[in-house]
Amino acid sequence: MSFLSGGKPVIWMEFGLPIYPNGTIWKDEMIHVSPARYRYQAEEGRQWWQMQAESGAWGSFVWWYPGGFRVGENSDCGLVDPNNAPQPVADMARRMLPGLSASETRKADTWLEFRPESNPGGWIGEYLRLRDEYEHLREQGKTVDVRTAGVGMTSADCPLTDPAGRPWLGAGPLRYLNGVFERIRVRAEGGDWQEIELPTAPGKPIEVRIPKGKAVEIEAWVGNLAEAKWLAGEVKLSIGGVQVPLEADTPFQGSGHFAATKVADGATTLRLQVGAEGRARFGEIVDVVLKAE
Repeated sequence: MSFLSGGKPVIWMEFGLPIYPNGTIWKDEMIHVSPARYRYQAEEGRQWWQMQAESGAWGSFVWWYPGGFRVGENSDCGLVDPNNAPQPVADMARRMLPGLSASETRKADTWLEFRPESNPGGWIGEYLRLRDEYEHLREQGKTVDVRTAGVGMTSADCPLTDPAGRPWLGAGPLRYLNGVFERIRVRAEGGDWQEIELPTAPGKPIEVRIPKGKAVEIEAWVGNLAEAKWLAGEVKLSIGGVQVPLEADTPFQGSGHFAATKVADGATTLRLQVGAEGRARFGEIVDVVLKAE
């Protein structure tokens, strides 16, 4: 979990602890919950919270707080009964959740290597392949994390392969190099910065209005979405015919900054994409249309 987040905090969102399996058909006798079903729910919670703590999660949000049978969803995932009395699972939460505080100092001593590009089942297939080994290592008292072969690679030396591990043919996505624009801003000479609203769909150009006859600067921040570290100067942002070097090394899940650079005089269309010098362009493409007025 900490590997996939690049060390950023991870929160588990919206997981349920049903007293009855989802889809259970309502019967009148279910208005009274048996002690066995309460114990089942509490044990369910114990396993979930233990897994979250062991994987380095910083917290979690359970679905749902108020108890009672939910018509339509046909489940009961509450932590309290309809009269607001805590269910046994609530006591389990109080006992288990303090274990999540260890996430701030958690350090793995054993790693399992994920190879989703070579498994037809992808990430799920890798989970199925490694889960027994993970359990065995945990029983030995190991603190286990996952990583891929991309750990330790950089934009200068990572293999140019596609997401399936095949040789890259010069177009399409790469396995160890990927990026997404987090922020772009534009400024006409002598004016204020304009924050660009990034596109929500690929291929949709962004229109920016600028004063006639003014030079234009662009500044950008791009997130590193793959395991290879981007090297400063070696990774560059292409803005039309201008190449802007990355200011500082940017690790997996880090944010790379490309300083404000003059890119045009007047109206034009600019294509933005990052690339590894002499190797490949990669990641999201954004087209900015400068319209003079």
